[in-house]
Amino acid sequence: MDKFTILTGLASLFGFMIQVFDLFPKFGRARQIVFLLLVGVFVGSLLRAIDPSSVRFNFQFTGLSILIAILAIVIIGFLIVAAFSSDINKRNEFYTIAGIGFGAFMVVLFFGMLFTGMIWSPDLEKQKVSISELNTLAERALQNRDFERAIMHYRTIESRVSSDDARLKLVREKIRQMELQELK
Repeated sequence: MDKFTILTGLASLFGFMIQVFDLFPKFGRARQIVFLLLVGVFVGSLLRAIDPSSVRFNFQFTGLSILIAILAIVIIGFLIVAAFSSDINKRNEFYTIAGIGFGAFMVVLFFGMLFTGMIWSPDLEKQKVSISELNTLAERALQNRDFERAIMHYRTIESRVSSDDARLKLVREKIRQMELQELK
């Protein structure tokens, strides 16, 4: 990040604090405009800093991801409504609801990731390796006479190819041959 992005980020945080604690009540409307402008400049500079060619989305829609997205949208909605509320009591209520929502969000996120294994999974790591790379790894394991590892790589290939793929028959035959050779 460059200095401009850091500076606008800090200014946005400072503006948010001014908005939350209702400092300078005479300038309420102007304060909101300046705050939104600073947030927009900060988000814009962050997006400008991201290299589009390096961004790859490997996202799968699951019940957990949809629940997390809905909770995040609701929390952000309450924060926006609170930021634009002129009544101090309503604003505090909206911030309280957003805080409770954030707590619920963190609980759902923690337990959801814990039970679905999304924090780290060997299966996710295996899918980062292509089929041709798995084939190379299997061949290397065969050269080292490590049949167990070669079978593991071929089984991974077997699980990734579709049932009508021509390679499936070849992979199954290689697995059968290695299993027989391993018994010798």
